[in-house]
Amino acid sequence: MADTPSTPLMRQYNAIKQQVPHALLLFRLGDFYELFFEDAVLAARELEITLTSRNKEKGAPIPMCGVPYHAAEGYIARLIQKGHRVAICDQMEDPALAKKLVKREITRVVTPGTTTDSLALRSHENNFLAAVSRLGNRAGVAHVDVSTGEFRVTEMDASEVAAAIEQLGASEVLYPADLPLLAAEDHGPRYLRTDLEDWIFTFDYADRTLRDHFRLLSLDGCGLANRQAAALKSLDRHLPAGFRLVRPEGGYFLWIELPGLVSAVDLYRIALSRGISIAPGPIFSQRREFDHFIRLNYGHPWTAASDAAVATLADIMRALIRKAAA
Repeated sequence: MADTPSTPLMRQYNAIKQQVPHALLLFRLGDFYELFFEDAVLAARELEITLTSRNKEKGAPIPMCGVPYHAAEGYIARLIQKGHRVAICDQMEDPALAKKLVKREITRVVTPGTTTDSLALRSHENNFLAAVSRLGNRAGVAHVDVSTGEFRVTEMDASEVAAAIEQLGASEVLYPADLPLLAAEDHGPRYLRTDLEDWIFTFDYADRTLRDHFRLLSLDGCGLANRQAAALKSLDRHLPAGFRLVRPEGGYFLWIELPGLVSAVDLYRIALSRGISIAPGPIFSQRREFDHFIRLNYGHPWTAASDAAVATLADIMRALIRKAAA
């Protein structure tokens, strides 16, 4: 994309494009939706339409292609079927009445997993939008068909996720931005990957969203009950004196404050060698005062093995206390 757009129109385009950097932007210009720069090159190839350019006379041609406004839905459907994310930018005022540059805004963003357009859907197939979250060696996978309302959720080993998504035939997969789940080689052309902020995948947010959507008081009847109570009970029973539960997080994480004699990094190294999943405090905050915190990743569902892991962790803590006091 040009670093210094030469016209007000292209400056407006660039500003709007920055809002949707990973989508093909269809930019309304009169009776056409135009695409520019890399979007134009890709769209022209996928739609098999003519690639032209503007600004040739200034020695800096800008690739462009366009589709008629009245036939745009068919072209959008073809892009969606090919696995692309598409953003639609419309004119928000009558060009004949606009005193300066016509005001334009993004009116919708369409993705393979969220489309309900019959032109983009195959009548004999589901169109699944999947979401994946991972904790240690376990992963949760949910999928929904927006067009039919079918919704399911399950849990599996993290190593099974790629095959499960492939078997499901999902057209789009959501996952936490700071915790990539699917290796690059697993990302084939069959589905679009969409990374979202990590907080969207926390238990509190997901629990509240699902209960509000289905108008439920609890997710217990769906087999999705929070396992945090079991973790708290186990910690109360096993943690040595001087350790304090700082704040329970939504999901499968519990923060524990360590007494001054115990280093979070030392505890992390020993626990890791014993197969216990914790994170030392510096991951929680780079500030020095949080060096004596750990985050326990306690898994789901809570089992006897989980309880045994906490007991082992408590033994390691006691050993570190004895060593520091010696």
